[in-house]
Amino acid sequence: MWILFVLQMRLAETNKPMWCLEFQTGTFGGYSGDYGTIRMYSLLCLLYRTQMNLAWTFRSMCSGEEQYLYGLVDHDGIPSKKYEEYKEISDIYHKLQDYDFPYLPKPEIAIAYNFENNVIYTYATDYYKCPYNKQAVAAFEALYDDNLDCNIIDLSNFNMEYKLIILPGYAQMDEKSAKAIVNFVENGGTVLMTGYSAKVNENNKVFDTPHPGRLSDVFGIRVAGFHRTSKHVPSMFENNYSTEERNKILSLEIYNDNSKIIVSDVDYYETIQLKTAKEIAKFKHNDNCAVSCNIFGKGKAYYLATESNKAILSWLLNQIYKDIGLLPIKDYPKEIKSRKINYNSVFLVNTSKKDIEVSLGKKAYAVLSNKDIDDKINISALNGELVVFKI
Repeated sequence: MWILFVLQMRLAETNKPMWCLEFQTGTFGGYSGDYGTIRMYSLLCLLYRTQMNLAWTFRSMCSGEEQYLYGLVDHDGIPSKKYEEYKEISDIYHKLQDYDFPYLPKPEIAIAYNFENNVIYTYATDYYKCPYNKQAVAAFEALYDDNLDCNIIDLSNFNMEYKLIILPGYAQMDEKSAKAIVNFVENGGTVLMTGYSAKVNENNKVFDTPHPGRLSDVFGIRVAGFHRTSKHVPSMFENNYSTEERNKILSLEIYNDNSKIIVSDVDYYETIQLKTAKEIAKFKHNDNCAVSCNIFGKGKAYYLATESNKAILSWLLNQIYKDIGLLPIKDYPKEIKSRKINYNSVFLVNTSKKDIEVSLGKKAYAVLSNKDIDDKINISALNGELVVFKI
């Protein structure tokens, strides 16, 4: 998942496709996966704005540090099954080039990412216990499950128009980035920020003003301390507790009027004092605010009082989508990744090792298998299909 995240980061707002110059043919100590695995990843890359995948490497090298990083041709010069798989991938790419590929969407969602946060997290691991990259990817995974495109952006320099910007564990809030968020929300945008965010300025100094620093008015709250779900004891008393007791992370349950979610792998959550914001969800164990929403200018600012977590974000985002008019593609099984390529075609990728039947709802033409479909189509394991609906 991190690789897909990095792909979006590199592409950002260029509106250009990517070439993957060293696409997997084998790994250190790994010859290959099941036949179709490379094909599936190649098809999945098409959903993430890739135009070309070039194999690394063609022939397995007989010497050097990469001699056990296997290629399409074995050490003895005989083509492997991966060679045949890449031929199949080439044929698929060739067929799709006449159907609006490479896919170049204009995402309505962005995830804000800042490399400085990695330094800040590493500097203070006693406080930032959940790694920054893990939190960023958690937000990306939530969008991945919903088949929604996003850009990974720099808050101090983004140009496209978005409906929603997500700030997962965004610890450093410099003046320029804060101003960008203020302007974005004032002009009608929606932001979602999680705990651990806006704690320090550009010099890694903790704000001496209400947290989230420089954005407390936008979110309409004050962060008044935090808690851990895991057990914490001074080191001098550690021998009095078992390792299991010291490391245990308790379940955290969040609920609102319509639904609830139980999370078992969140270590950190904050105490929120509401100023102008309204509470939209609570922690069950203490009845404190878990999610707040503040109207600021023409837009809205949501604050999630936990570290970034996929389960919580998926639950919350599905409520926000409705509010801002985003419609995730939800009609397919979760193993099927999909994108609407144009007004009458959908690209489907089966990421599982089993065949999956998909209901389309109307007649269509399957480009890769070259056949007409009345309603349902079977997507074979680790394979994909471009479906063009008949008008």
